[in-house]
Amino acid sequence: MKDISFRFIKWNFPVFICFIIIVCLILYKIENKNQLSTMKRLGYQITQQTASALENWVTDQIRIVKIIANDTHVIEACKDPEDAEKVREAHEVLLSFHKQFDYYENLPLASKMSPDKTVEISVDGSVIKVGDGQFFTDTVKGKTVGKAGPQRSYIKKIYENKDCFISEVYPSILRGNPIFVISAPVKDENGNIVGVAVVSPQMSYFTDLFVKKIKVGETGYMFFIDDRGISISHPDTTLILNDKTMEKQSLVFSNILKGKTEFKSQFEGIEKTYIARKVNIRGADILHDWYIVFTQSDREIFTSKVFSLNIIIAGLVMIVIYLVVMFFVSKIIVVQPISNVSDHLNQEITETDSISEQISVQTKLLKQRSGDQSLSVGKISCSLEEMSSKIKENAESARLSKISRNESSDALRTADKAMKKAIRAMARIKSKGEDTGKIIKTIDEIAFQTNLLALNAAVKAARAGELGAGFAVVAGEVRNLALRTTEAAKDTQNLIVDTVTEIDNGAELIKKTSEAFNIVIESNTRLAELIEKVSVSSDEQVQEIEQIHFIAEEINTLIQKNNADAESFISAASKLDVQARQLNDFVFKLNSLVRNG
Repeated sequence: MKDISFRFIKWNFPVFICFIIIVCLILYKIENKNQLSTMKRLGYQITQQTASALENWVTDQIRIVKIIANDTHVIEACKDPEDAEKVREAHEVLLSFHKQFDYYENLPLASKMSPDKTVEISVDGSVIKVGDGQFFTDTVKGKTVGKAGPQRSYIKKIYENKDCFISEVYPSILRGNPIFVISAPVKDENGNIVGVAVVSPQMSYFTDLFVKKIKVGETGYMFFIDDRGISISHPDTTLILNDKTMEKQSLVFSNILKGKTEFKSQFEGIEKTYIARKVNIRGADILHDWYIVFTQSDREIFTSKVFSLNIIIAGLVMIVIYLVVMFFVSKIIVVQPISNVSDHLNQEITETDSISEQISVQTKLLKQRSGDQSLSVGKISCSLEEMSSKIKENAESARLSKISRNESSDALRTADKAMKKAIRAMARIKSKGEDTGKIIKTIDEIAFQTNLLALNAAVKAARAGELGAGFAVVAGEVRNLALRTTEAAKDTQNLIVDTVTEIDNGAELIKKTSEAFNIVIESNTRLAELIEKVSVSSDEQVQEIEQIHFIAEEINTLIQKNNADAESFISAASKLDVQARQLNDFVFKLNSLVRNG
C-alpha cells in the first residue's frame, strides 16, 4: 500500500513542481508589471509636481527681475550711467535683492546707448570703459563691469522688445559654474528701453532645490535636459554641460524630441525606463526648451527581493502541504479505487472475450457473403457488357442505314430535278414542233398559189402560141415544183404531227415518273425519320447500360471494401482478443500489487 502511495506521489510530484514554478513565474511577471506601472505613475507624479514647482519658481524669478527693472533708482541709473550717485543708489537696490536671494550668481545692470558711445566706470580705483549693453554695475564687486554686450542673447532679445527672456545654461564668467540668466527691459517714463536688468540663478541651487531631493530606490533620479541635448541639471554635477554626457544621452534626447513621454533606452550600458515632460514657462521667452526627465533602472524596477523571498517561501510551504495531502489522498483516491477497478475489469475481460469471438464469427460470415455478392455482380457486369456491345452494333447499323438513306435520297432528288428539266424540254420541243407545223402550212399555201400561178401562166402561154411555148415549159416546171413542194409539206406536216403526239406521250410518261419519284422521296423521308428514332433510341440504351455498368462497378467496389473491412474486423477482433489477454495479465499483476502492497 505504501509502495503505491509513493509511486502515485512520485508520478505527480514533477507535474506539481512545474505548476508551482509556472504560478510563481506568473506572479513574478504580474508583480513586475505592477512595479513598472508604479514606477511610471510615480515618474509622472514627480515630473508633474516638479514642473509645477519649477514653473512657479521661474515665475517668481521673472517677477523679481521685473521688480528690479521697474525700480526708480535702476531706471535713473540706466538712463545716466555716468552719474555715480544714481549708479550707487541702483547698486544698493541690487545688493538688497542679492542678500535676500543668495542663490543668484550676480545681479548686474546694462545701459542701452548708441553703439559709438562709452562711459567710464570706476571700480576699485580702476576706470573701465563701458559701452552699449555692457554691465555698468553688479553685485560681485565690479568683477563683471564691462562684460556682456548686445551680442549676448539676453541683451539682444530685450533690445528686440521681448518682455522677458531666459538664456541658455552656460558657464559663469566669474567662476565657470553653470548658471542661466533671466533678463527684463528697463524702460523710462515714455516706455523706451534704456537698459537691461539681469538675474542669474546658480544651477547648483537649482539642482539642490529640484533635482537632488528626488531619489527613488537606488537608481531612480531626476534630471533636466534642454533642446540641445545637454544636461542642465543632474544629481551628478559633473554631467552638467558635459559634451560626453550629451553623446551618451543622444538616444534619450532623440526620443524626447520625438514627443515621447515614456520610453526605454540605454545609458552607459544599463537599460532604463524614462518619463519625460516639457517645462512650460509662462511670461518669458526662453532660448532653449527645458525637459524634466525621471528615470530608473529596469533591473531595480523588476527586482523585488522581498517579493521574490515571499514567493520562494510560499512555494516551499505549498510543496510540503502537497506531499502530506497527497500521501493521505492516495490511500483514498488511488488504492481503493484501483482494487474496485481491478475486480470490475475481471468481469469486463470475460465479457470482452465472448464479444470478440462473436465479432470474429460474424465478420467471417460477412466476408463470405460479400464474396458471393461480388461473383454475382461480376456476372451481371459481363452480361451488361455483351448487351452493350450488341446495342452498339445496332446503333452502328442504324447509323450506316441513315447514311445510305441520305445518299439515295440525294440521288432521288437529283433524278427528280432531271425529270422536271426533261418535262420543261419536252414542252419547249412541242412548242417548236407546233411552230414548224405552222411554217409548213405556210409553205403549202405558197406552193398552192404557185401552182395556180403556174397553171394560169401555162393557159396564157398556150394562148400565146409559139411565143409562149418556152414560157409554158417553164410554167410547167414551176407547177411540178409546186406540186412536189405541196407533197413534201404534207409529208413533213404529218411527220411533225406524229412527233408532237409522241412528245406529248413522252411528257405524260415523264410526269408520271416524276410523281412516282416524289412518292419514293416521301417514303424515303419517313424511313429516315424512323432510322433516326432507332439511332437515338440505341444511343440512349447504350448510355443507360453504361450507367448500369458503372453502378455495378461501384457495387463491386463497395463489396470489395466490405471484404477489406471484414478482414480489418477479423484482424481487430484478433487484436482485441490479444489485448483482452494482456489486460487480464495486467489486472492479475495489479491485484497482486494491491494485495501485496
